[in-house]
Amino acid sequence: MDALLAHKQAVRALVRAAEAAGAQALRARGVEVVAAGQENSESLQRALTEVAALFFMTTFAGDARDFAAWVSGQGPARRN
Repeated sequence: MDALLAHKQAVRALVRAAEAAGAQALRARGVEVVAAGQENSESLQRALTEVAALFFMTTFAGDARDFAAWVSGQGPARRN
């Protein structure tokens, strides 16, 4: 993120709570902060519109295929 900001590249951070202190600190550094929930595909689709690259970190219980299927609406997010 620091390198992107140093090169005047746009950076968007997806956060659970846009009013949280961490989100406000990112905003103060010039990061666009967008509230989105990993369990809400509509919020993710809106938040990722026009995004060229993504670094995703989560505690999602599953593998990447499960997540990809869930985001695309093609499968369940969790196995019980």
